Formats: sequence, structure tokens, C-alpha cells
Amino acid sequence: ERALRLKTIVRNVDEYDDDDDVGNGRGLILCRILHHRLAIECVPTDGEAWHYLGVALKDLSLLDDSMEPPPPPRQINRTNHCSPPALIELSVACLRYSRQLLPCDGRLCNNLGLALERLRQFYTDDEMMTTKR
Repeated sequence: ERALRLKTIVRNVDEYDDDDDVGNGRGLILCRILHHRLAIECVPTDGEAWHYLGVALKDLSLLDDSMEPPPPPRQINRTNHCSPPALIELSVACLRYSRQLLPCDGRLCNNLGLALERLRQFYTDDEMMTTKR
């Protein structure tokens, strides 16, 4: 019941009041991530919470990828922003674990496919940058 309430609360959050992140939605995504992590702490086998955590991490990677200047790959920079490739790798890991818990969820399979495609884009972009040098 506690995990269900946490997932319901996060859907009703309006705007997260964070001076650094107002206007770009980052604070709201961080709030979603924290709520889903709390739900997972309450019920570690809650596949839906793992699914929503993976989606929130994917959303954060999309947002952080559009920020200037981009954070260094696979590292945490001085502003405590994790790099988009690291976020999407974590997102894929959460979605894969959720897939073990919810094997017949079509939305989950779709989100996992989108996250894997985004991860592939990072690796192909990285390979193209390496070959140009």
C-alpha cells in the first residue's frame, strides 16, 4: 500500500520548487526518480516502480543531453549532473530488471526498446567522433 501511495503522489506533483532547475523540468523529473526509488525500497519486487524509474531516468538523460555545456561522458561533473550515457545505461538496467518482474507488459517492452535505441545512438556517435580524429 505504501508503494502504491508513493507512485500515486508523484503523478499529482505540480512543479518542483528548485531554483537551479525551474523552467526546464529537471526538478520534477528528479522528484519522480526519488519517489520511485522510495517505492522500490518499500517493495523491491514492484515491477511497475522499476519501470517508471527507468522511464524517469531516460527522461533525465534526454533533458541533460540538451543542456549546455554537456557533462563529460560516463562521469559526474562538478554540478552533480550525471552524464546522459550513464543515465541511459542505468535506465536500461532498470527496465531490463522490470522486464523480469513483468514479462508481459507491452508498454515496458516499448520503453525498453526506446531506451536501447537511445543507448545505441550514444555508442554510434562516440564511435564516429573517435574515427574522425
